Amino acid sequence: MTQDNQPSQSTWDKWKPPVEETPKRKWLTRSIIMLVLFAVSFAIAYHQGFRWGLPFVINAHPLSDGFFVVGLFVTSVGLLVWISSTGFFDIFTYAFRSMLVMFTPFVKPENFPNFYDYKTMRADKRQKAEFTTLVMGLVFIVLSLLMLWIYYS
Repeated sequence: MTQDNQPSQSTWDKWKPPVEETPKRKWLTRSIIMLVLFAVSFAIAYHQGFRWGLPFVINAHPLSDGFFVVGLFVTSVGLLVWISSTGFFDIFTYAFRSMLVMFTPFVKPENFPNFYDYKTMRADKRQKAEFTTLVMGLVFIVLSLLMLWIYYS
């Protein structure tokens, strides 16, 4: 806390992204991410037995495996991003930062905000929930189910 009883801002709280996200830039970033995820899916499928010379019905099984592994991973990350946007993990970040304050000589513990002040400061800065990662993961899981349906039909 500072002299006027306001929580002090650390250097972590003052950081802002260097580039402003425009809609065109967001779509470009998301497209590149999807291409990388497809490449990882095909690498997993190749490892599981995907070959260009085989019929598509036979290749649907390794493709299903590749899409599912990537989809499960990306969906898990998307769920964590979504949950963290609700403030669920604020107690853990507060505990980590307060432990750092206890063991560093640069910041005194009495200058560190209490949890209520920290939580309200985080709530003021919190952005709306981002579902893009979750949707990308679900797309890969749906593709996996589609490939599995093709394989078994």
